[in-house]
This record gives sequence, C-alpha cells and structure tokens, in this order.
Amino acid sequence: MKTNFSLLVVLSLLVACASEQQYRYNAVTDNIYFDFTDTSDSRLTCSFAYTPGVAGLTVAVPVKISGPRAPRARYFRVEPVAALTTAREGEHYGPVAGLHEMPADSGACILPVELYNSDPLLADTTLVVAFRLVPTGDFTTDFPLTSVMISFSNRLEKPAWWDFSSWSGEMGSYSRNKHYLFLISSGTIDLSDPATEGEKTIQSLNYIKNFKAFIFDPVSWVARHEEYAFVETVPGLMYEFYEKANPAKKIQCMIMNMGSMGTRYAFFDDNNAPTIFYI
Repeated sequence: MKTNFSLLVVLSLLVACASEQQYRYNAVTDNIYFDFTDTSDSRLTCSFAYTPGVAGLTVAVPVKISGPRAPRARYFRVEPVAALTTAREGEHYGPVAGLHEMPADSGACILPVELYNSDPLLADTTLVVAFRLVPTGDFTTDFPLTSVMISFSNRLEKPAWWDFSSWSGEMGSYSRNKHYLFLISSGTIDLSDPATEGEKTIQSLNYIKNFKAFIFDPVSWVARHEEYAFVETVPGLMYEFYEKANPAKKIQCMIMNMGSMGTRYAFFDDNNAPTIFYI
C-alpha cells in the first residue's frame, strides 16, 4: 500500500537514570526494551480526527538496549500479540513483525509503526495493534516494557485535559461533537495542565474564549470561515453546521429561549441525540 504519512510526534520518554544504570551494569547479557517510563505509557492512543484528510500516520516507538554499544549492527525481533490485536496488517497498519536493526554504535533506535486511514470502519470503531519484543541472538528480553499496544480510530477520544479541574467547569461534559467544535474554533488541539504549566493558563483561557465565542455566535464565525456552512433548516429554530468539504457530517443546532438571558444557540450532542449544549 502506498500512502502519504504525517509524522506523529516522536515518543522519547526516558527511564530514570537510576533504572538505566541498573539495566546497563547488572545485566548478564544485553537486553532490549521499549523506552517508556512505565507500562501505562506503552498503551498509546492515536486519532486521525486531529489530521483530517491524511492517508496515514507513523507512530515512532522508542527502543533502547541495556548494555554497551557494539561496533556492528545488531538485530531485535518484534512479533504481534494476536489476542490483543483487532486491526488487520496491510489494511489497517504496515508490517511490524520480523527483525529490525539496532545500528552500529547505537544504544537506541526508533521502531516506526505505520497506521492507515483507509477503512470507513475507523469512523466509529477503535482498532488495536499490539506487539512485543522477543529474544534474538543479539538481545534478550528479560526486562519489563517489552510490549506496546496502539489504539487508533478516525474519531475523537476524550483527552486527559478535559477532566483537569481548571477546565472541566468551563467545558462541561464531554462529547465528540463538542470536542470537534472546540478543535476548529479554539486555535489549539489541547489545553495546558495548570498544575505543571501555570505559565500557559492565560493562553488556555484565551483558547476557551475563542470556543465560547463560536458557540455564542456561529453565524458571525462562519462568515469569517468560508469553508464551513451554517444553514437554517426550520425558520427561526433549527440549523445545520458542517464543513463544506465534508457535508455528510452535520451537527444540528437550535435556538433556545433562555428567559432573561435572551436566546442562545444550542448544538446537539453526538449522533443527533436530544442532549444539547450551549455556553
């Protein structure tokens, strides 16, 4: 399969120095492992919804050895974990199983995993590809972190930041429709964690302000963004919002009378369920 790929941000999570020293000097033979902080980091989630229109993406999985570098190329082997994998090789992801090279004089490398965005199933189903490292003549796999599970789809998944206490009150309950509207109107794909990135709090509040401005007045927003449409379907009551390049995906909207607050635009939740949200 030939396809154009956008490169997912390379994962370069490093184990603690103390653990690295233990791995390097206490091992009888050279070991190989995936370079994550702990097992929870080896469960990766990807969505093509953040990059609409791309044919695929590449997940860069970091691989590391425990022993000294060698002046020759060495090889490690990857095999699928069939019990956990629901995606099909060749249709949903590129070949991963087999031997992979650890270059000469190197203690780390990247295992690229290609994911394909060609199956309509991904619009409403999350698929999984899982694989693990197995021993070769060059490396053993006695350490933890020798398996990876990648979940992927073409739909939005609830991001961790949505539940941060600083933003949950601003954003309200999660839905994919609300997430989608946030992505196209806010100017960002995520919000900072005030606990660790306090200096970015004002910037995050501005992103939320942009999103609220869209919800409050989608007519004015669409007037500035010609690639979108906001069409009245029931005079003075119901509307449809959609991207002109993808008219099949429509989000329903209605006018609500909020009493002393006046009227508000209210967008329907996922699958046009009767739950609606407004700000």
